[in-house]
Amino acid sequence: MIELDGLPGTTPIGFMATLGLLRVLGEDQGLPVRLSWDQAKPRLHGLADREDLLSVLVTHMQGRHNDFEWNWADTAKGVTPENYSLACDEAAHRASSPRRALAFLSAWATDTSVTDDGLVRYTRLDMTSGRQRLIADLRKIAATLETPEEAEGAFHRALFGGPYEDLSSFGWDPATVRQHAHEPRAPTKVKPAGKSGWIWLAAESLAWHPVLPRSDRAVTTGCEVLEGQGMSYFWGLWSASAELGPEEVRFLRALDFRRLSRRMGVESLWSSTFGKSGNYTMLLPAQRTTGTRR
Repeated sequence: MIELDGLPGTTPIGFMATLGLLRVLGEDQGLPVRLSWDQAKPRLHGLADREDLLSVLVTHMQGRHNDFEWNWADTAKGVTPENYSLACDEAAHRASSPRRALAFLSAWATDTSVTDDGLVRYTRLDMTSGRQRLIADLRKIAATLETPEEAEGAFHRALFGGPYEDLSSFGWDPATVRQHAHEPRAPTKVKPAGKSGWIWLAAESLAWHPVLPRSDRAVTTGCEVLEGQGMSYFWGLWSASAELGPEEVRFLRALDFRRLSRRMGVESLWSSTFGKSGNYTMLLPAQRTTGTRR
């Protein structure tokens, strides 16, 4: 059992990164791993020690930036249903891992429900703006983590604790919420803060956050309007005695808030509201919640 002290289960990026880690180890690497929580800190079962874990992640990053899911487009924003359909067809026939590529494509967007402009509806977890392009920017992070030394250092900081880097967290990390007018220096002169290991592992969890059509709109898995909070990203932590594998955790992530709140073994529910910081959308600091779906 490995205690992952650097992954806080009480923040959206910490939870997403934990899920991404489990997905990579279980689905991509085929390892018999399981996950439990102890006081909101994840525990990984099925690997012997930290060195083994880091070695697997370093190997996983070799060529990861070349995989189809990071190269079919630079962003899912502005994509037509025709181009999205072509990408899905190409993923099914040409991707090195078609199942994984299609899972990520379902996380980027859906063409079953389209906007008034006739474009695909993209994931609510894409909060990029300005010159940012989420898929392209994540691809760049993956490329930097192809170097074994970079990958080992980044994942060690992510999993076991370490300082932030000069890197955007794409709105997933509430700890980096900017205060703008209340900051001592102009935001344009302050570099963003993020941890590349957290960001990348959180990105790996997107395959477990598909965008699903609902009537004439689309819903991103894990995102709902909660009473008194507005649109929020929510999640649940289960008991320390429950060691869940990837399929079980993926099932829990697929539940809506009401079903998750009633699930036996889920000990605490957390939510982070989508908010604004200046002109940027991001997840605000999380709170333990007993709220209901509106």
